[in-house]
Amino acid sequence: MKLLVDHRRRLVRSRTAAANKLRWFLHEIDPELPVPSRGLRRLCVFDLLDAELDGHQGVVAEIARDLVGECRRLTVQINGLEARLRRLVEALAPSLLDIPGCGVISAAVIIGEAAGASRFKSKDAFAHFTGTAPIPVWSSNKVRVRPICDVLAETDAPIAPSTYYAAHSRPPSARSLRDEHLTEQIRQIHADNYGVYGARKVHAALVREGVEVARCTVERLMRQAGLRGVIRAKGPRTTRPAPETDRPADLVERQFTATAPNELWVADITYIRTFSGWVYAAFVIDVYSRMVVGWQVATSLYTDLALDALEMAIWRRRHTGADLAGLTHHSDRGVQYRAIPYTERLADEAAVASVGSKGDSYDNALAEAFNSLFKAELIRNKGPWTSMNDVEIAVAEYVDWFNQRRLHDELGHITPAEREAIHYAAEPPASLQKTS
Repeated sequence: MKLLVDHRRRLVRSRTAAANKLRWFLHEIDPELPVPSRGLRRLCVFDLLDAELDGHQGVVAEIARDLVGECRRLTVQINGLEARLRRLVEALAPSLLDIPGCGVISAAVIIGEAAGASRFKSKDAFAHFTGTAPIPVWSSNKVRVRPICDVLAETDAPIAPSTYYAAHSRPPSARSLRDEHLTEQIRQIHADNYGVYGARKVHAALVREGVEVARCTVERLMRQAGLRGVIRAKGPRTTRPAPETDRPADLVERQFTATAPNELWVADITYIRTFSGWVYAAFVIDVYSRMVVGWQVATSLYTDLALDALEMAIWRRRHTGADLAGLTHHSDRGVQYRAIPYTERLADEAAVASVGSKGDSYDNALAEAFNSLFKAELIRNKGPWTSMNDVEIAVAEYVDWFNQRRLHDELGHITPAEREAIHYAAEPPASLQKTS
């Protein structure tokens, strides 16, 4: 019962936050649009808002439609929980509903929380506990342990008063104490990693810290704590194919493997919606370590966007003494990657260009997979975004976390930086070998 009441409170807080945002966006769309002060909790109001927003276009209207859907979803969940709580209260202690001022939620709180005390000492104590106004009529035997147990005796879960008191006075078990300690560690790991880790990565992070725990235990504790990993979703394509001309061959052929850093890079561009318009981000990724070696953010899809990301990647690798001769650079058929300045810059580094086929995202699957992670772990997880400046700062922080601290399944639950450090410990870069 207590879990249901707490879950309802969380849903109500989430709906209130979404409704406050929705009111702001509706005012931006049409200041004359009548929005009831307490009406954003009724399903019929959401239907009317959907009909009103159908005639509006733009980013603000799109965000408002998303918020309407979010408020509707939360309202349906709240209504379902309230109906379930009413059925439970009517089955366990229907006499509680006869107390003036005591509704379904207050009665559920009494059954779920107040059984530990023999009674409330005063009206004010009850009001402070339930958050309601003081009750004019009060009978202390309504919340005694025995009457509640008498009601439970008629259900499928009979509990004797002695059983309750024994459980209430019993000290915490070793398992519950360890679960409490592990839950705190799990919460910390989850919060330190953008809140995107699921049970598998949280378990791997705990093992790296020397904590011996089963993965099923992590799954159970995360489920009890209401923690979950981020879920990826598909979005529209942003690639604009260049006109059919002589283009580089596909040298990768969907084999995204490499035996060393700077052997194969993949590149792609994705989009971010902000209050001030669309923002685009270009990334260059080293296939061997999954490290983001170059990135750039801009408000247009010109060639400079992709070229700046490439320049960062080249500078970072040159700064560490790497030799990029023979590097294979793979991308889709976007005009940015087939532009003359871009291909000339690759030629300056003795790198070889590789281009996938038209309209086939599988030919650049690794870069597409990174874009999907980026959108799920940062953009949708931490948004909405106001401008390009906010996105640029967030991308810089995300790339640092992605390269230095994020655990990758494909690498055996280590970070990209650790992957490259292991490789160079066994085989230093060629420039360092010559120096030594």
